[in-house]
Amino acid sequence: MLAPPPGYTVRHPTRADLQRVADFLVAFTIAEFGEPGSSLEDVRDEWAEIDLASDAWVVENAAAEIIAYTSVGQRGQVRTDSDGSIHPEHEGHGIGTLLVRLSEARARQIA
Repeated sequence: MLAPPPGYTVRHPTRADLQRVADFLVAFTIAEFGEPGSSLEDVRDEWAEIDLASDAWVVENAAAEIIAYTSVGQRGQVRTDSDGSIHPEHEGHGIGTLLVRLSEARARQIA
């Protein structure tokens, strides 16, 4: 797995992270768009369609708070989708680049 920037850790989420990821996505969309755009049910539905051990990642800061999340899903036989979010307070540290590289590597494996 690619290394995160100093002060951050990256890992695959587990089912136990469901609420924390949902809470992060709500906080992210409020910070970015002024209103929540995801819910616990949305994350649960997404996770029902992917393999968490290979298709999703969370990034945590030194306080073990989730500050970024991305996932890759297969859509049909020839298309993959990826969606990533980084809390605005943590932009500019290379986390987005890390998430894109992880997602691209997984998409290549799926293809």
